[in-house]
Amino acid sequence: MFISFIVGFNAHAQKSVNDFIRISNDHNERRPVVVFLPGSNPNPLLVKEPNGNYFCLPAGNFDVYKIAEKYHVIIPAQPHTPVMVEDTSHLSDQYAYITDPENPYSFNIDFLKDNHLENHA
Repeated sequence: MFISFIVGFNAHAQKSVNDFIRISNDHNERRPVVVFLPGSNPNPLLVKEPNGNYFCLPAGNFDVYKIAEKYHVIIPAQPHTPVMVEDTSHLSDQYAYITDPENPYSFNIDFLKDNHLENHA
């Protein structure tokens, strides 16, 4: 299975660029698209595991690779949140990205300002 990292442009918030990942086993094949919206917390899309593999955090509750056999799966990142995290000390108990490992509620201030529905549409 191939995971690609693509930078997309959000037409509704013309001042910003949104990162997202596309999961597919064949990027050249035309097929339907499933857009998975991961929720409202500043969770990164990928977390590096101790064994060196990456875990797709928002897709942890379903078999995204099985879905990707028939669909292109798109998962947008939260604003002002890293797409990929290797240092898990910057993740809270709920896997939210925090700026201060000593404070589990230290969300990026720009994330708090920009995390509303109009920026995701």
